Amino acid sequence: MYDPVKNNTISVPGIPDGVVLIAGLFNLLERKMIDITDTASAYPYSKNADGINFTMFLNAIQEGKNNKKYFLQKDVKEYYSKCGRLSMAITGTNFEDFRSGITSPYAVLSEWIHPSVWVNMYNGNRTLDNMTCTEAWNNVLKDALAATNFTEEVESACTAGGFDVTNTAQRQRCFEIIAQANQFFDVTSTSATNLIREAFINETILKKINEDEPEAAQRSLLGRQITLQGLGSLNAAQDTQVNNKAVMTAIILGLIPLLSLFFVTPLWLKALKFIAGAMLWLTTWGITMAVAHAGVMD
Repeated sequence: MYDPVKNNTISVPGIPDGVVLIAGLFNLLERKMIDITDTASAYPYSKNADGINFTMFLNAIQEGKNNKKYFLQKDVKEYYSKCGRLSMAITGTNFEDFRSGITSPYAVLSEWIHPSVWVNMYNGNRTLDNMTCTEAWNNVLKDALAATNFTEEVESACTAGGFDVTNTAQRQRCFEIIAQANQFFDVTSTSATNLIREAFINETILKKINEDEPEAAQRSLLGRQITLQGLGSLNAAQDTQVNNKAVMTAIILGLIPLLSLFFVTPLWLKALKFIAGAMLWLTTWGITMAVAHAGVMD
């Protein structure tokens, strides 16, 4: 059995040949119809079924929120406090602009350089070093926030989503799904590590604002919570549909060997009609889910 969502193939022994033949034929029909639907969709159902794109997006955001880079968090907070606030005051921007009006927090941080403003940075250790904002960016944050430093967090998000990161094919597919989430923010980046890095920067600065300005942070948290709840609802809906179909498929396939016993009785025609009708119903169900997925995502 091949799972195009996770790019994984598994072997299931002990299934009767008749069940394999019937299920295979109807699955082939379903796949062909779904392929037709996928040609006009930016998020093909065959690769994003079961709400996997929403699941991985939420996992990635959680990895950015619960990141364990303690000293890097401290440095970003201090850099925002001493360098970022000054730049935002000069340009007349506020955190709401920073939260929803830009596509790359990393790029914004690179603009907060000042040769005459000083900041204390940990630089990955327990000792504070006093340096200018320009030095803080060029010598500390620029390299520490490199996207390649967030590979471990991407793999953690993949594992939480049910992917086996030791399997090259599954790991690559997971990285592709997470990278797609950049499109939610109109970001052209195709890097999964980039998404988690940007989430890390946003979450870290939000924590700092929550410490200094609770009222402003609560307004921001409310807006974000509404967005995440909407994504969570979509994810739950897609996940439930697929799970329901899987249960019904298992029940019907389990009935096929029993119904086949009626083929040597006068009831053979009714048994055949039931099997054909049930399998056609499952096939139509899968096609309908693909059409609904395309309508929601596009």
